[in-house]
Amino acid sequence: MTYVSFALSNAIDSQGLGISTQNITNQANAVAAVAALQTAVGTLGTVQGEIGSAMNRLQYAIAQAQSMSVAVAASESRIRDANIAEEAANLTKFNILNQSGLAALAQANQSSSSVLSLLR
Repeated sequence: MTYVSFALSNAIDSQGLGISTQNITNQANAVAAVAALQTAVGTLGTVQGEIGSAMNRLQYAIAQAQSMSVAVAASESRIRDANIAEEAANLTKFNILNQSGLAALAQANQSSSSVLSLLR
């Protein structure tokens, strides 16, 4: 299961951005206001990147959940649609084949032992 967490690094309002009260009555204050606005724009760009990254993680988590849901539904369908009598017959058939193979292997091992004892 994928967990997505998200937290903004700064408050995103005029006060948090440091531009709530800007005085542009003279040139020095206007230059300071422009600098504050440039900083705020940079901060907003960073926050926009954080939000975009969180959105990508959420979209990935949603896609994973949808894929898992489809896989579970398909598995459930295969289980529900299983023909119990046919599967029981297949199990018996494969058990018999397995036992036949083991018997043939045991006989082959016995035969090689017999040949070795004759050669001695």
